[in-house]
Amino acid sequence: MLNSGIENISKGIRGVFVGSKIQLRKNRDIISDAALIINLNLLNGNVNLRPREMEPGIIIAASQNLGKGNFIGANIGGQRNSTIGKFEYIFSAFLKYKVIGRTLFFIEFYDKTEKFFLKNLITGFGLSHLLKYNLQIDFSIGGLLLSEQNNIYGKIGLSLRLPD
Repeated sequence: MLNSGIENISKGIRGVFVGSKIQLRKNRDIISDAALIINLNLLNGNVNLRPREMEPGIIIAASQNLGKGNFIGANIGGQRNSTIGKFEYIFSAFLKYKVIGRTLFFIEFYDKTEKFFLKNLITGFGLSHLLKYNLQIDFSIGGLLLSEQNNIYGKIGLSLRLPD
């Protein structure tokens, strides 16, 4: 588990993360897409990993279409961290590369901190597949990049797009 100030390694499922994405820009030439993401970490999963309380968050997301189904983007925002009792800032940057059809490869770098970015830089990579026009599944694996800790994570994500 990676939270600012916590250095133990735990095994198991962290829990359930739910949210809603409100599209602010779509299919534009400059800053192709932008959105507001409102989310909530629920009280589920391994007792050593799950939050102590529900953790609300808000993120601004922006991406640029590079053509041929490839994207680069960044997110910035914040989320309450009930384990340390503080609000954390969230930063991420990603690159998505279209592999074939409705499948994308992605690499991402992100950090959560209450003070300084790049203190616990996490890198991850994975695959994203569009099952139907409104249903997507993601698989990813990653860990700490600039740290002596050997924390590794695996994630499975499911996204459902509601009609406009």
